[in-house]
Amino acid sequence: MTVKRQTKQRRSWYYARPPAYFGITCDKCGGVNMRWSEYAHMVWCDDCKRDTRGTPGVFGAPIALGAAQLLCICLDRIDMETGIRMTPVIVNGRMVWVPEAG
Repeated sequence: MTVKRQTKQRRSWYYARPPAYFGITCDKCGGVNMRWSEYAHMVWCDDCKRDTRGTPGVFGAPIALGAAQLLCICLDRIDMETGIRMTPVIVNGRMVWVPEAG
């Protein structure tokens, strides 16, 4: 039986804040010296020199936008193609990201 390797998908956006801001640590070494990987759902650990899934941090549970704002947690994203900062808003009960006003 052969096991098919999962292909990594390139990410199209990343959070404006680094992974450590969200409590994400490297799942290999436990370090916080990380940045967002070029691949979706991954972080790059500068200590391990590899892409890894990392720990879930605050994303290990549902996040209410209002609660995140009260706790001053920035969920803004940066669109990698345009460089535009995207801000979350609630539309029809769902969180969507729109270009930052200004």
